[in-house]
Amino acid sequence: MNTVNNLTPADFTNTSAEDIPKFVPQLVVEIPDEDGSPLGFVAIDRVVRDRCSGGIRMTGDVSRAEVSGLANSMSWKFAFMNIPTGGAKSGIICSPETGDEEKQRRLAIFGKKAGPILRNLYTTGGDIGVGPPELKIVKRAAGLSTHERPGTWRSGYFTAFGVYTTITAWLRATGRQDAAPTAIIEGYGSVGQPLARLLHADGVTIVGVSTIKGGLFNESGIDLDALEDAKDKHGDDCVLNFSDATRISPADLLQQKTTVLVPGARPWSIHRNNAGKLKCDAIIPASNIPVTPEATAALETSGVAIVPDFVSNSGGTFGCGLINRGFSTVYAEQLTMRVYTARLQGLLQRAENDGLSIRAAAERIAEENRGRLSNAGKSRLSSLSAVFRRGDGLRRVVRRLALGALNTAFRLIGDRVRFLPTALQTAAGEAIYDRVVTESFPGDTGRR
Repeated sequence: MNTVNNLTPADFTNTSAEDIPKFVPQLVVEIPDEDGSPLGFVAIDRVVRDRCSGGIRMTGDVSRAEVSGLANSMSWKFAFMNIPTGGAKSGIICSPETGDEEKQRRLAIFGKKAGPILRNLYTTGGDIGVGPPELKIVKRAAGLSTHERPGTWRSGYFTAFGVYTTITAWLRATGRQDAAPTAIIEGYGSVGQPLARLLHADGVTIVGVSTIKGGLFNESGIDLDALEDAKDKHGDDCVLNFSDATRISPADLLQQKTTVLVPGARPWSIHRNNAGKLKCDAIIPASNIPVTPEATAALETSGVAIVPDFVSNSGGTFGCGLINRGFSTVYAEQLTMRVYTARLQGLLQRAENDGLSIRAAAERIAEENRGRLSNAGKSRLSSLSAVFRRGDGLRRVVRRLALGALNTAFRLIGDRVRFLPTALQTAAGEAIYDRVVTESFPGDTGRR
């Protein structure tokens, strides 16, 4: 019998139970193990056009509250990206120390019992503790295809790339790019490690990192080459085998002085008990729901800029989606850079124009997108009419046709689409730019 099934996120974040937001998803299903004890949870926040999506995480203390909050965040993410999909999330109760045989058993049981939802309604992927090998076990047990799409192994990198672009765009927009900016990254793993390298190459000094085993802080900057060597040798224990920084608890690391704080671990690590102790100019998340609503309000009042998680950390969904549609990695990076820079600029401008916080402005944009998607989704004809009602309508239709042609070609000939005319890929990319930027931010300056 698992002894941590009743834990909530409050047990591992020091968050008061009353701080944890109360989410009411459309559906929450508890998946039982063979002996009837809880094995995991499936939360569907909302269904849009008969679809919802979100990853599966596997930890020892994942809870109903956690997956419900994460599913809600996925709904905001898709709406802000102007994608007609609802948010969902799943969790499997299994600690990282569990043996491989037991992990595989739990993954298979979960996939089998969640199969009807996964086959008919819910498109899923990996998350904490669930990489491509684990996801394959779930899908096989659920009766789904286990064919790996080409973007599967790039999710961590593109999530990092989206966060990196959001951070650098914020630094430029606020005049901090040339003021020796620093960053602290909570969660030095599949996202945090490439993020640290990307930021460092752009002139941002990484002064702190953490793993589940502890944290490191050096106000002069951490030697990333040495840290990467330690990571290769010791995994998460790298923080215990690194001498050129002060060892510090992950909780205390969040309270050190920095330009940008990047929460990248579990939910609600920033809450009423530590919000007043933070010494950062901005919080730009790599993980989902890292800040409680009460902490968000307090920090915004004190002048800390908080970019919502659903704005900054959707690069895995976006970038891998580009790869899965046949775009080259180079082009996927270029388009991700354009999209995330333009969206951050448009969001900051909208917040200023409407007198809103960054989060409130982002939520308003997401709600507007939802309304537009709902109206356009009533029929294909109405969707096409909506495109023509906007300026440059005919050109946008041509771009959408190019995107459809690229998708079809990729399904037929795979990565050989790289031999197709460059103009096709460019037009298809502009169709995506139109959807995720131009429709939400009319008059943006991000188009070439």
